Amino acid sequence: MSPVLFFLRKFGSLLFLCAFLLSPTKAFSEKTEIGGVVRDSLSKETLPYVSVYFEKTDLGTITDMNGTFSLSTEESGYLVFSMMGYRDKKIYVNADGRKRTLKMDLNWEEYSLDEVVVSRRNRKRYSKKNNPALDLVRKVIENKDKTSLLNLPYYQCDKYQKITYAWNGFEAGKFGMLNKRFGFLYDHIDTTQKGRSILPLGLREVASTLYRQSSPERVRTVIHAKKFDGIDELLPQEEVQNTFNEFFRDVDIFENDIVLLSNHFVSPLSNVAPAFYKFFAVDTLEIDSVRCVNIAFTPHTTEAYGFTGSLYVALDSSYALKRAHFNLPKNINLNFVESMSFDQDFAYAPDGTRLLTKDFISVAFFVPAAPRVYGERLNAYRNYSFERPADMPLFDFPDPVVDESATHAASATEWDSLRHVPLSEQESRTSLLMTELRHVPIYRFTEGFVKICTNNFIPIRKENSPFDIGPVFSMISANELEGFRLRFGGETTTSFHKHLFLSGYAAYGFKDKRPKGMGSVEYSFNDKKKYHVEFPVHSLTGYYRYDVEKVGDESYSSVGGNAISSLFSRSDDRDAIYARDAGLSYRHEYHSGFSLNAHFSFKTSYSTFLTDFQRYDEMGGVSSLDNYSMSTLKLSFRFAPKEKFFQSRQHRFTLNKEVPILLLSHSVAKDGFLGSDYTCHKTELSFEKRVWFSYFGYIDFVLKGVKVWNRVPYTLLDIPPVSSSYFIDNEAFNLMDPVEFINDQSVAWYLTYYMNGLVLNRIPVIRKLQLREVFSFRGLWGNLSRDNNPLRADNPEGLFAFPSTTYTLGDRPYMEVSAGVENIFKVFRVDYVWRLSYKEHEGVDKSGVRFGVHFNF
Repeated sequence: MSPVLFFLRKFGSLLFLCAFLLSPTKAFSEKTEIGGVVRDSLSKETLPYVSVYFEKTDLGTITDMNGTFSLSTEESGYLVFSMMGYRDKKIYVNADGRKRTLKMDLNWEEYSLDEVVVSRRNRKRYSKKNNPALDLVRKVIENKDKTSLLNLPYYQCDKYQKITYAWNGFEAGKFGMLNKRFGFLYDHIDTTQKGRSILPLGLREVASTLYRQSSPERVRTVIHAKKFDGIDELLPQEEVQNTFNEFFRDVDIFENDIVLLSNHFVSPLSNVAPAFYKFFAVDTLEIDSVRCVNIAFTPHTTEAYGFTGSLYVALDSSYALKRAHFNLPKNINLNFVESMSFDQDFAYAPDGTRLLTKDFISVAFFVPAAPRVYGERLNAYRNYSFERPADMPLFDFPDPVVDESATHAASATEWDSLRHVPLSEQESRTSLLMTELRHVPIYRFTEGFVKICTNNFIPIRKENSPFDIGPVFSMISANELEGFRLRFGGETTTSFHKHLFLSGYAAYGFKDKRPKGMGSVEYSFNDKKKYHVEFPVHSLTGYYRYDVEKVGDESYSSVGGNAISSLFSRSDDRDAIYARDAGLSYRHEYHSGFSLNAHFSFKTSYSTFLTDFQRYDEMGGVSSLDNYSMSTLKLSFRFAPKEKFFQSRQHRFTLNKEVPILLLSHSVAKDGFLGSDYTCHKTELSFEKRVWFSYFGYIDFVLKGVKVWNRVPYTLLDIPPVSSSYFIDNEAFNLMDPVEFINDQSVAWYLTYYMNGLVLNRIPVIRKLQLREVFSFRGLWGNLSRDNNPLRADNPEGLFAFPSTTYTLGDRPYMEVSAGVENIFKVFRVDYVWRLSYKEHEGVDKSGVRFGVHFNF
């Protein structure tokens, strides 16, 4: 699942539930809706990128690739149609609340821009040859690196960020029976730059200074003040800020790819832009007393991941880009987004260095059967300096972000000087909105319920709870060994202690009638704001646990089985055991992306009716073994440079999956040491990365290697991960049976190629369904040495007999491939999987259909 969509599923419910309670039914005032098509008066061809605006106002739009447009107004006035190469045309529109459909024909005239000439023949069919707009864009692309700030040894600037999220289209109605309780919300209605009526629900402000040095390259941010108002107060601030920063990434339109909403879009200023986009010269205007030409652009295929919009380029030898406006194409294959646009303004230093002064982005989200959510982010920059910073030690700080606001809360007067643009009256009243809402009982109930859903924990006290009960969604589950299972637990917060954290749970299975549980004590060497999992973790933890786990999968007990997947199991659960272990763990995370984990445990594994330990004796006979014990030290090193993530109370989700993630671990145990029954050395190495191919989609690549260096029972060897259900698992084998293969050295790969509709978007009828192609190739290549194979070992004493359906890999790898379609009804995915090797094994699936739910933009 996309981490951004995880955020929407997790915290979007807060927006949607609050908005649902406030859902109106009748409009405040009626607007006059105006739409239509603009054509060439002679050829009757539709004209893209015609400027349509109300005279002496900033209300307007441009026509799309089909020449159509739509806008709304509450005031009468002259509507102007303007396009370079054609005479302007205007008509008077009376704002009487009626819907109007117009068909406008523009008359052609030749127009000259210095040496740029646009004639009527250029309008009939797009051509790269003799296209002055394309020639000008090529000049901008050729010169983009020469004017970049990155060429300078140092620079710094002040940055002000404002993020607003709101209920979109709030003017759609009144509250009916709830009007008496929620009528005050009408006092908080605001209007966006594009004329949307919204109800601001949350406001985030951050004022900072950015510093950068080129050699060695380091970027530091000093936060002077930050402020969160509205329902934003209910959410975990650091995690939400990280998600918003990824959600609304700082956009560099001069890069080849523009990353937004966890997708890569081709920039109109990329090196491949002339092949991906069409460019048209539209008109001229002055920006900061500089004469500029407006160059409109659109992808050749509007379903592809690109933009429509305008580039405003100076008509001189500098080829300076003064302004850029981007929109999503109407037919783009993107989910849950009704519209998105962003604007950037540029100034230029005396030496020609390009300076970004404004970066504004707005997104209107649309999820069926839910209130519409609107979000916008403004980044404003000023006070650029290119001198060597006075505070040079700042670049030696390990943390790239220095938060001065943690020790000093900015006053209202200080905020007035820190803001580059003032707040609207409604934005300044966002905190008052929450105060008024909390006086309504139904809202207070909803707020508490949503907090439980988003945190997965229930606080025992409304404010500053020292102990939270949970995880809520693990309280009830089921599995084959335990049957129906109940679990109850919780953990402390910083209200109990800022450095000492306690957690634990008790569980009971109604089939095996055994109680289970876990308890842990963690000491954090860092101050925590609220929870022990906050980054960076530097802690020492001791624990004791008795629970169910699967052979080769110690994480199984962390959720106590999965009730949903057990209902759709395609094979018997033959690898469940009981485990009792106590341990001590040291974990240290660094801002560089490096982390270290040292873990020592004493663990006893118990056989079950599902997994029986059959041990060979010195005479070659086999007898049942109830349990065996291991004392193991495991060292793990993880490196993920520049990783950004969302941290929930239990899990961490990488947001920017383009970063490489490397994990190396080694486990060691010594026979006889602290009660260990075997000597074991096991090394594991994994590497994962997402690789983008611009508009050709992307590949998620995972490579894992395992090596067991000595003789041990099969339960300590390498057992490949298997998906036992009919649901797709991108890091498991979908047609392999549990414990079908056992190795003491292996390499596994998992490749999944998401084509983002590269082919299906070009098929006339099918492209309307906005389906996307998915292909995967997974494999395992390994072997089992003679010493670890009880059927081949000279002396199998101490080894366990393999299950009857277990095999070893021969001279060929295990492989499976799949082809599928995702984005079915926006969320579903269907794959057909083929097993390419070892199809002769008895009872295995040679092929089959697998299903998945894939939330992604």
